[in-house]
Amino acid sequence: MLMATDWAAFDVGLPPQPICGGCGISGLYDLEPIRLCFLNEDLKLSKNTARRNSPMQQRRTCLSSLLLPVGASEGPEYLRQSNGLADAWSRCGETPKVLAMPGHNHFSIAAQLDDSESELSRAIQDQMGLNLST
Repeated sequence: MLMATDWAAFDVGLPPQPICGGCGISGLYDLEPIRLCFLNEDLKLSKNTARRNSPMQQRRTCLSSLLLPVGASEGPEYLRQSNGLADAWSRCGETPKVLAMPGHNHFSIAAQLDDSESELSRAIQDQMGLNLST
């Protein structure tokens, strides 16, 4: 959502592209399926709030790079949503990069951040232009 924010509406002194890059890990980018299932008994999303809070339904304003890592062992909805956001946002700037990570699920993928040598940590370092191997 940070990459779909009209930053000038908050402060005209902000740069037009205040975010240098993003990484959404195993995200839910379209809340409409959540609105239509039992989880909505607690969340109480309306059609309008689901749309307003779904990055896939927003116009991308920050054109910096976006990584979308997702565990290849996750349910198909996580893979669909990561690919859907990449498709939707590829029309505005650089195409987001989906990283389907074999052997990982919704929980184990986050543990990749504990290891600076992991595939996910290295992808983030590359995105930032860091070379930590020297």
